[in-house]
Amino acid sequence: MRRKKWAPGAICALGMVLAMLCTANGEEAETGTAQINITENAETAAQETAVEGAAAQEDAAEEIAVQDDIVEETDTQADIVEETETEAEVSEVEVPYGTKISSISDDGIEFYWKKPENVNGYEVFRCYAEDGEYELIAEYNKKSIATHLDTTFDVNQREIWYKVRSYVENEDGTRSYSEFSAAKAASYREAMKLQRETTYMPSGTTRTIQAYYGWGNVSDAVWSSDDEEVAVISDEGVITAIAKGTCTLTCASESLQTSLTSKVVVDRDAEEPLTEITSRYTQSEETGIWKNTDAKETQDAVIMMVGDMMCTGKQVRLAATDDGAYNFNDSYEYVADLISQSDFAIGNLETMLSSSWPYMNNEAYIDNKANCNAPSTYLDAVKSGGFDAVVMSNNHNCDAGENGIVETLEQVDRYQLGHTGLYEDEDDCRYLLADVNGIKVGYLSYMSIHTGFNGKDEDWEQETIDTMLNYYSEEKARADIAELRAAGAEYIIVYMHWGVKNNRSVNENQIEEAQELAELGADYIVGSHPHLLQEYDELETSDGRTVPCFYSLGDFQSSILQMAGNRDSVILRIRLTRNEDGTISLAENNYIPCYNYTEYDGHNYPVIPLNTDLNGGIETKKMNKFRKRIAETVGDKIEEYTVG
Repeated sequence: MRRKKWAPGAICALGMVLAMLCTANGEEAETGTAQINITENAETAAQETAVEGAAAQEDAAEEIAVQDDIVEETDTQADIVEETETEAEVSEVEVPYGTKISSISDDGIEFYWKKPENVNGYEVFRCYAEDGEYELIAEYNKKSIATHLDTTFDVNQREIWYKVRSYVENEDGTRSYSEFSAAKAASYREAMKLQRETTYMPSGTTRTIQAYYGWGNVSDAVWSSDDEEVAVISDEGVITAIAKGTCTLTCASESLQTSLTSKVVVDRDAEEPLTEITSRYTQSEETGIWKNTDAKETQDAVIMMVGDMMCTGKQVRLAATDDGAYNFNDSYEYVADLISQSDFAIGNLETMLSSSWPYMNNEAYIDNKANCNAPSTYLDAVKSGGFDAVVMSNNHNCDAGENGIVETLEQVDRYQLGHTGLYEDEDDCRYLLADVNGIKVGYLSYMSIHTGFNGKDEDWEQETIDTMLNYYSEEKARADIAELRAAGAEYIIVYMHWGVKNNRSVNENQIEEAQELAELGADYIVGSHPHLLQEYDELETSDGRTVPCFYSLGDFQSSILQMAGNRDSVILRIRLTRNEDGTISLAENNYIPCYNYTEYDGHNYPVIPLNTDLNGGIETKKMNKFRKRIAETVGDKIEEYTVG
């Protein structure tokens, strides 16, 4: 149940060794490069790793697929039990990554790359043989540019290669350049091909499908639908979804003497939960407060918090079962006992759960941007891991459109998880309030204005943005914190989705927003988004309070591996207690280091605590290395939680 807003006063989110992927429905999804800590020669790196006795060289020898800001291993990888990370030097100037040929049409060849954060521009090069001489064909002096449309290529060629490098402007007027990205090839299509085998759509929406041949589109394509009560298609290939169902599109070309078919699925059903849904917390219809009615009011509460819980295309493919379901539960098995020891557990759900939209394994990219959308049974795993609630404001909120937000919220409600940060109606309550053993703890979830939603909200009406999304502003936070206090919150925790991805350094925007939140009355600030851990700090306010701030808890569960540290995370464990005067204090404040392995004992992407006392006695060769790196990143202002 989603509670509506209550009246005031009421209790009312191989760098360079890559391959092309083929998605489950047959559509091409090309990989790109990532700037990660690897050697330039993957074979040498793998040999070095073998000397060390490691099980595999994940960073250097595996293929990985870049999905906008997501990098994941391909299906061809070998099973990996131990993670190994090569500490190699990289260029001081960041290399463009995520490169791919995003389209070949009558408009030209579109070459795409993912933008590094700290560069001034790019140079694009072209060649007609992979090992030939590349020529400079375009220069962009805006780092916001991430595509080049080539309209000057030689149409008589059958393969065209592209590279890109970035540069920074030095103070003396010279430039420093990055290494080149991996080369990507555009190939002449010798036969007609359709853009997709299957198109997933919600009713009432439109999408375009194209037919390709040679260096462009099929000039005489004729489209038809075998069931126009489900979907219709125009001569230009624009599909309009009419009503729930499945139909077949046919594209015929008289000049090519060819016809091909493609399916359209409108309003695909959400998956059924794998088990009966139960929850230790339920929401009061009268007050909207979440409470464990079986718990005693001890006035002492252990709360655990984690960072980003993501579900990429690789994770979806590996979770597929023989009966057509998706089971992700093994990813959370090794943390379930630990997290269930908390009195309340919460994390950042960073994926959409929209069944009518393509899942990430169906289409990794849509319009050159990551499509982070997963089956709803990912929540079975979240629940099995011991979580009671999720925060939801993150940069993938718009990936499945407005309808995707509605469907995602429906599933989170279906699984009886408390939530905040993403909304359907303007009168939805903008916070989460939980009674944890007699202590009322409030949660807020915001998106930093400096991070945003990957530009996907640019065409949305402002009213829709204000209603469904949750950009941070000082004015909004002031009002939300005041409303939470009026509703009875005694301790307020604010999640911020902020920072620069793949950057351990806290930036000025984060520091400014954190200090604002502390001054406004937040009691604890927790961050997510950078795909890396960031430091813990303690902020002093003008009224003499000390406010803890953990700038990033890291990716808790994900296949992402762009650089060393992407799989590091922590479980933040705090204990609140009521003092004799009735006030609430932070009695314990510690972290539990974790690592998200690719595979362990048949489990895909399991999160494993790096303390054998807390993980059932599991030991891995690199455990101490990961644990040390986490401690160095977090800093010495907070201690690791240990037993005894």
